[in-house]
Amino acid sequence: MSLSRQLASAVNAVPECLGAGYVDLKSGLLLGSETGDANQGAVVNLLAQAAGDLFHGPNVSAIEGLFKRVLGFANQGQHYFQEVIINSDALVHVFLRGRRNPDCVL
Repeated sequence: MSLSRQLASAVNAVPECLGAGYVDLKSGLLLGSETGDANQGAVVNLLAQAAGDLFHGPNVSAIEGLFKRVLGFANQGQHYFQEVIINSDALVHVFLRGRRNPDCVL
């Protein structure tokens, strides 16, 4: 199934979902997006850029490294933070790291 179809399926499966995007954290590129409203495309692009900061920003990386060391995960190579949830006045924004490709976020 194509990325576009998978994103559309995800949007349809989540009640009241406004859109979804798939971001490559290494390059910062939005690899695909699905929204019901053409005006939401600009928002998804901006959120895609922010995803890199949320998972790989310098302060986040330092905190992640500290937690990994304290909890004994320092030498296993995986990322400690797997998801970020942001609650705004009207929406819930969920950023999920890929299981198969941890350098991508949905």
